[in-house]
Amino acid sequence: MESPTPQPAPGSATFMEGCKDSLPIVISYIPVAFAFGLNATRLGFSPLESVFFSCIIYAGASQFVITAMLAAGSSL
Repeated sequence: MESPTPQPAPGSATFMEGCKDSLPIVISYIPVAFAFGLNATRLGFSPLESVFFSCIIYAGASQFVITAMLAAGSSL
């Protein structure tokens, strides 16, 4: 006897499953994001610039480096 082939979950159920599966990564990134925001603010960047850096540079260490370099006066 053959077992039935599992059917894919509907779109919203699949999305919610993905959200649930990514929760540990999201939670672990919160302290890094908080530290970056504090560091960028301390170096004189606006909250909008901090969010912009976070959107275009998804590498924690690189975000810290680029804000320090720009605050020191280096060019892009």
